Amino acid sequence: MLDRLEYRHLIIRERRSENRRVVEIAITQQGLDLLEEMASEVQAMHTRQLGHLNRVEQLELTALLKRIREPHEDASCGWLDE
Repeated sequence: MLDRLEYRHLIIRERRSENRRVVEIAITQQGLDLLEEMASEVQAMHTRQLGHLNRVEQLELTALLKRIREPHEDASCGWLDE
């Protein structure tokens, strides 16, 4: 998947000089532009898929999904705090 995103210039990959095994991935401006273009369609899809859940159920689902990915996240990653 990353190869395809890179081929389309949506991401860039760089290896860290201090550890060549680590690859940092960043989204390009072209990738950000595509995300902005897709935002309303993605939001509509989320509403179709999850709109039947009430607010409490949505929060419970979010908490469960964060818990599921927790063992797979780098400790320095702030995503789990969001």
